[in-house]
Amino acid sequence: MSTIGEKREMFMLQVHAAKLPEPEFEYVLALSMRKPAGEVLFDFAWPDQKIAVQMDRDSQRIYEQALRYIAHEQGWRVWYISGEMVLCGAAIATVIAGFADEIGSRARPSGS
Repeated sequence: MSTIGEKREMFMLQVHAAKLPEPEFEYVLALSMRKPAGEVLFDFAWPDQKIAVQMDRDSQRIYEQALRYIAHEQGWRVWYISGEMVLCGAAIATVIAGFADEIGSRARPSGS
């Protein structure tokens, strides 16, 4: 797989095969309610579960890590995945585990 588009297509096939909900593509998350607000663009996102996936582009790593931290502070779980992770199934396994954690946290009483 050589292009980001091919990686996205394969990941979407894995999402469908895993019977996960349909993600929003190129989801924009406002990082602050203040003006001017920063934004981050996720390749795939499930806003109700606050789960996001960003394809690895090997550029602007420090900037992306800062955005990931800010999104995490807002309750999002964000994973950066590589083409190799898509090919071997590690990317979809990570997202499936994220959904399992989300379902488990909803099932636990708030005092636990």
